[in-house]
Amino acid sequence: MDQIILRSGGQLHTNNAYMQTAYYLKSVQRTNRPVKVSNGSCLVYNWQNMTCAWDLGVIYRNTRDVSVTVQYNDSVPDFTNLDYDVTLRWSVYTHLSPCKHIQIKGKCLTCKMLENDDRESYRRGTYMFFVNITNSRRLEAGVSSRFYFNTDELVQPAKVENVLTQVNKTEINLLWSHSKPYVSLQFKIEYKSRWENDWKVGESVSFLTVFVGLNGSKEDLGIQAHNCWHFTRPDLEQLYDEYSALSTEELPNHDVPMMFISFPSAKDPSWHETNPDKSTCLIITWSHYKWFQDWENGRVKHRGEDYESIKTAIGKRMLQQCIKLYPKMEGKVEYFDVGTPLSNKYYLGFQHGEMYGLDHNMARFLPQTSIQLRPKTDIPGLYLTGQDVMSVGLAGGLYGGLLCASALLNRNLYNDLQALQKELKKSEDTEKKQK
Repeated sequence: MDQIILRSGGQLHTNNAYMQTAYYLKSVQRTNRPVKVSNGSCLVYNWQNMTCAWDLGVIYRNTRDVSVTVQYNDSVPDFTNLDYDVTLRWSVYTHLSPCKHIQIKGKCLTCKMLENDDRESYRRGTYMFFVNITNSRRLEAGVSSRFYFNTDELVQPAKVENVLTQVNKTEINLLWSHSKPYVSLQFKIEYKSRWENDWKVGESVSFLTVFVGLNGSKEDLGIQAHNCWHFTRPDLEQLYDEYSALSTEELPNHDVPMMFISFPSAKDPSWHETNPDKSTCLIITWSHYKWFQDWENGRVKHRGEDYESIKTAIGKRMLQQCIKLYPKMEGKVEYFDVGTPLSNKYYLGFQHGEMYGLDHNMARFLPQTSIQLRPKTDIPGLYLTGQDVMSVGLAGGLYGGLLCASALLNRNLYNDLQALQKELKKSEDTEKKQK
């Protein structure tokens, strides 16, 4: 609490022919009334050093007049009875030692006891602390606070050192040392396999799609009924890592390193009968959900100008890269739209717009993963099917369905298919011989 003190000063007289005036100057000084500290706590590091801290409650500005001291007694036999044993209290109070390492930062007061620091060094046991705060200009306003700490409850041990691992076919032996071997220590060992993180398969990467409508037939545009995989460099993993490290704002300024290009209209024989001189193009690249996560709570088609600007810029860059491969498309674009991972989430129902469900890294095919990803689940009546059960893509989806049907029928349908294939081949061979 601040306090204002008025003190008398000198006198100043002015004389003239008409009046005489006396002025009395008084000095105004702002001082601090000491406040009891609170919220005391201590930490003992490895049975060596102890640091205690208190909340001063205020920031003492006039430090020349305010004095803060900490005294302690480290030989208190039973702090629970101090308030009732007069003899013990007298002994405790008359054997107080000053804390030498005091520091004040703002409202925080700390006292440190360092190992091998003359008389003041940490010792196990119960401590009683006195925190005294006085103001030399207001001695009657001094305050004192008392705290007790049982250090056995405050110790933070140091880490073990010189860890040595010995492994053979049947066991793992661990050897280590500690700086306080004579103290009763309890060690807790936690371990995991180096593959443990990989067992958490996670979700696959998402994708960004550019939808293009073109004026012209496939002959006019020089396109074919095929798929094109376009890479800017042959080092695919490095390409993926570099592009994935970009921020959302950096994406429009970089070429897309990998693109899948397809022309659905060119694959449909009847397309030009109903849509003469029109063609479609689909361009896909991988994308990360985090790049567009800032707009995930927006309504579809109403996510704001920033979202539209970024996705359009990426899409136009992809289109220009495509036109370099198919130059007759230049100037023929009639329709253009871009779908992001947020679009995939909205229209396809994927949690983060992922492309292939579960991720397909090496962990995806470990035995530990396969045990979990089986058609029959632990929930009665619930079965899994599709590519997450087997592998990615059309073939993975087909085999996933085959496994699921086998689990439902409790029958190995793969063997049935192999037997059916042999019967068909045998039947074909017989027909050929008869001819």
